[in-house]
Amino acid sequence: MKRPDKKKIERQSLIDAKTRKSNIRDKNKGEAFHGLRIGEFVSVAADPYRNDLLKIIDYMKKCHKKKSICYLDFYKTKTLFPNGTIYLYSHLRKMQSLKILGRPSEDIIVRAMLTKLGISSRLNMPCCRKNHSRVERWHILHGSKTNFHEEYIEIENSIKKAVGSENSELFFVLNEAISEAVTNVVNHAYDQNSVYKDWVLFLSFDGDKFHLVISDLGKSIPVTAPVKLRTKIAHLLTSLQKPSDSDLIEIATTWRRSATHQPYRGKGFDNIIEVCREEPEASLSVMSRAGSWRTGKNTSSDGKKHSFAKPISGTIVSWTIPLKKLKMDEQLSSRVEEPAT
Repeated sequence: MKRPDKKKIERQSLIDAKTRKSNIRDKNKGEAFHGLRIGEFVSVAADPYRNDLLKIIDYMKKCHKKKSICYLDFYKTKTLFPNGTIYLYSHLRKMQSLKILGRPSEDIIVRAMLTKLGISSRLNMPCCRKNHSRVERWHILHGSKTNFHEEYIEIENSIKKAVGSENSELFFVLNEAISEAVTNVVNHAYDQNSVYKDWVLFLSFDGDKFHLVISDLGKSIPVTAPVKLRTKIAHLLTSLQKPSDSDLIEIATTWRRSATHQPYRGKGFDNIIEVCREEPEASLSVMSRAGSWRTGKNTSSDGKKHSFAKPISGTIVSWTIPLKKLKMDEQLSSRVEEPAT
């Protein structure tokens, strides 16, 4: 009987070890993507993309309820629109205990933005640090109260740089509008007994334009729409039509009092709406439940209100403002107001 060949035994042991590791990798790979694939475009502003994202959110909720692992595949994702990204980000924040893994996108900008949002680390995906304007220009804030912390200093500095001076009226208007957007969520979006009361805010300066998106997962605007609007309600009743979510959003956004009989909007938001109505490049959009309402000088009557097939939770408000034109108007106004010498 031959003695065992130690070298052959060691070589076979190495082969067996490699085979086991390979099987584990294949098994993990197969399990990791039995979940859902995120679409090419992450958005809630168009029905096809909205339906895809809502399907993802429902899947996350089911996994959260069952306490099972959730797998998301971003591999084919090419564009993260702010409205859809903030909605996904808000749900991830709400489901803190959700066990979740993911596959990174093949697009480097998408990977970098998911890294900046902390989604890559949350989903155990490789982080990607990319100094690109499409990533670096975005600021992210979140909280459950109206007080801002040290991270807002960076935003104030960006506003100051964009408008030229902290003594500018435009600097005051933008700060006031941001503060008021957050205050509206804190005061109106959630019931007092709600466990989750967070808001999320995305803000950026893209060359000459200022973009802001704020989201909550609260009661939605149609639920808190004004109750004493006799003229509007009478018109809707005479037309024998039930008010749509987009109708109620328009009423709630343009009226000064909510169902709580408290001031619903202040100077900051009033100014933003006026700018959007007067400036061709400015726009304001509000999405809540199955409706959306948009205002802007270039917004046609057909594009002002829209109803979607499926509702979202809470509300997403976004606006875009051209800073250069407003700075010129402010300078011209200050010259007109100067006394003649």
